[in-house]
Amino acid sequence: MEIDHVVLAARNREQAERTLSEHGLAVARGRVIPGFGVSNLVVPLGRSSLEIHYPNGEVPDPALPPIAAAQRKALHRHPEPLVPVAWLVGFDDGASVTLGVR
Repeated sequence: MEIDHVVLAARNREQAERTLSEHGLAVARGRVIPGFGVSNLVVPLGRSSLEIHYPNGEVPDPALPPIAAAQRKALHRHPEPLVPVAWLVGFDDGASVTLGVR
């Protein structure tokens, strides 16, 4: 079993990039996550990665899980610039992935 990636919520892209830079971490890529109202930044950490989600101003599709709302709630509760909200764990057989949500 190994951690595939950890998802952190940020209030905005600028704050996420500033916080990552302060910790010596660099963004490798990012994209809009269609329908969810968030975009992401990905920071590779060896075989694992950090994925930082931030609101992108798009209206989330009500038919999809409310990722943006859950992340806003976590950010409201915690003053930190980046707040852990989920993690994905892969198993050695390669067929199983487990999602944990904070």
